[in-house]
Amino acid sequence: MQVPYNPVPNAPNLIETPKVHVDSPVAAFGGTVGEALSSVGRSLGHAGDELFQRAMALQNLRNETEAKEADAQYMMEVGKLHANYSSLQGKAAVDALPKYQEDIQNLRQQMRGNLSNDMARKMFDGSSLSTMGRTIFNGAGHAATENKKWAHGASIARVDAAINAGAQDYDDELLAKRNEKLIETEVRTQGDIEGSSEEKIQEQIDRKKSSALSHRITGMARSAPWQAWNLFKESDDKHLIHYTERDRVEATVLDKMRTVGARNLASDVDASMPEASIEDKVAKGRDLAKNLIKGDPSLSSTVDYVEKAIIGLDNQKDAIEKKVLRDNRDVVVDAIQGNYSAKGIKPMNVDELIASDPKVAVAWDALPPPEKRKMRTHLAQNSHDVFVNTPERSNNYHQLIGLSGENQAAFLDYDILNENLTEQQKTSLLKMQRSVRLHPETDPRVGRAMDTLKPSLAALTLSKDETLQFRGALQLLLEDHIATHGGKQPNAEEVRKLGAGLLQQQAVPGTWWGTNKYPMFQVPISDDIIEQEKANPKYKEAGVPTPTDEQIKAAITRDRFNKLYGSKKEQGKVPERQLPGT
Repeated sequence: MQVPYNPVPNAPNLIETPKVHVDSPVAAFGGTVGEALSSVGRSLGHAGDELFQRAMALQNLRNETEAKEADAQYMMEVGKLHANYSSLQGKAAVDALPKYQEDIQNLRQQMRGNLSNDMARKMFDGSSLSTMGRTIFNGAGHAATENKKWAHGASIARVDAAINAGAQDYDDELLAKRNEKLIETEVRTQGDIEGSSEEKIQEQIDRKKSSALSHRITGMARSAPWQAWNLFKESDDKHLIHYTERDRVEATVLDKMRTVGARNLASDVDASMPEASIEDKVAKGRDLAKNLIKGDPSLSSTVDYVEKAIIGLDNQKDAIEKKVLRDNRDVVVDAIQGNYSAKGIKPMNVDELIASDPKVAVAWDALPPPEKRKMRTHLAQNSHDVFVNTPERSNNYHQLIGLSGENQAAFLDYDILNENLTEQQKTSLLKMQRSVRLHPETDPRVGRAMDTLKPSLAALTLSKDETLQFRGALQLLLEDHIATHGGKQPNAEEVRKLGAGLLQQQAVPGTWWGTNKYPMFQVPISDDIIEQEKANPKYKEAGVPTPTDEQIKAAITRDRFNKLYGSKKEQGKVPERQLPGT
C-alpha cells in the first residue's frame, strides 16, 4: 500500500496547562458600595438633564407666545394700513405706494425690536415676513389697478375736453383736425387699457368723432346757423354723424336758423337799406334767404321766418322810436305845465321853456317839427284863459276817465294837451296817462261794477261817449264810496244803487226859461258853486290844499246821491260835501 506524500508535516496537538482560578464575590471586597454610588451619580445626571429640558421647553413656549402675539398685533396694524391705502384711487394710490411699503416695513421692524430675545425675533420673522410680503404684493396690485384707472380717466377727460372745445372754437378748422387725431389716439389708449378688440376700438373712435362733430355744429348754430347747416349737410352726406345724434343735431340747427339766422339776416337787410320801406326790406330778405337755402325743401319755411324777423325788427325799432318820442314829449309837457319851475310858473314861449331845465332843452331839440308845432300851441294857451270849466269840458273829462279804464291803449293815444279841458283836468289826465304807462293793469273795481250794471245799461241807448262818461262818473263815485266807508268796496246791491242814482233823470233849470232833464252823471255843475266851495275858509283854517274842480264835483254828486237814495243813517254818517283833506 502506497502512502500519499504530504510535504507539510502534521504538528502535534498541544493542550494549555489549566490555570488556577478562585471564584470570590464582588461584595466581599466592597463592590456593591461602588455600584450604589455609581447609580446615584447616574440618577443625578438624568435629573439635571430633565430640568434643563423642561426649562428650555418653557422658554421656547414663552418665545413662541411672544412671537405669535407680536405677529397678531402686526397683522392688525398692517390691516389698517392696507385698508387706508385701498381706499385711495387713481393717481393718489400710485403716489402713495412707496410710503405704504415703507410704513409696512417700519412697522415690522418696530414690533420686532420690542421682542425680548433673538429666538422670539426669529420666530416673529418667520410669520411676519410672509404677512409683509403678501400685503406689499396686494398693495402693488391695487396701485397697478388704480394706475390703469387713472390713465383711463385722464384719457377720457382729454377726449371730453377735445369734444367740448369744438363747440367753443367751431370756426377753427385746424383745431378740429387736431382734436380728431387726439380723440383717435386717446380712444386707442383706453382700448388697450381695457383690453378691447380692434373692432370695438374703431367703433368707439367713430362715436367720439361723431360727438365732437355734433358739438361743433350745434355750437356754430348758436351764432352762425347758416354755416352750421352747410357743415351738417356735408357731414351727413359722408355719414360722419352717428344715427343716435343726427336727428337732434338737425333739429337744433333748424331751430337756430329760424330764430338766430332769421334775426341775423333781418339785421343785415336793415343795415344795408335803412331808409327803404318795409315791403322792400321783406323782398330783399326773402331773396337772400332763398339763395342761402339753395332750394332745399326742408328749409322752405325759413324764408317765412326771415320775413317775420324783418317785420318784427321794424316794429321793434318803431316801438323804440315811439317810446323815445313819448318820453321827450312827457318832459316838454311837464315843463309847459310848470313842473320844472320852482314856483310853478308856466312858460309862455320856447325860450322860457328850454330855459326851465337842461333836460327840457334836450327833449325839445329831439322832438320832430310836427310835435314842436303842437307844443308851441300849448305854450300859447298858457297866456289865455283856459281855467274856466264848462259842461262840455266836464263831459269830455269824464269820457276820458272812462276810456282810461275801458281801453287803455286808446286813452294813451289821446293828446291831452290838445283836448278841450281845463288846466286842472289836463294835469289830472296827464298824470293818469303816466300812471297807466307805469302800471298798465286795469282797475278791476270799475270793471266789476260795470259788469254788475250791464243789465241796466243794456236797456238804455247810451252812445259810446255817454257810456265812457258814465264809467268815469261811476269810477269817481266808487272811489269816494270806498274812501268814506273805511276802505270797504260796495257790494253788488250797493253798486246797482249807485248806478241807478247816476242814471236817474234830474230836472235842471234852463239858461233862459223852462227846465232841462239830465241823468245825474251828466248834470252840469255851475262855476259859481265850484268857486263858492273853493272860497270856503275851512280849507285854509285846516291847512289843507284847496280841492280841485273834479273833487268838488265828486263830493256834490255823492251828496246828491245820498240825499236822494241814501238812508237817514247813512246821510247822518257822511258829512255833506266832504272833500279829500277836510
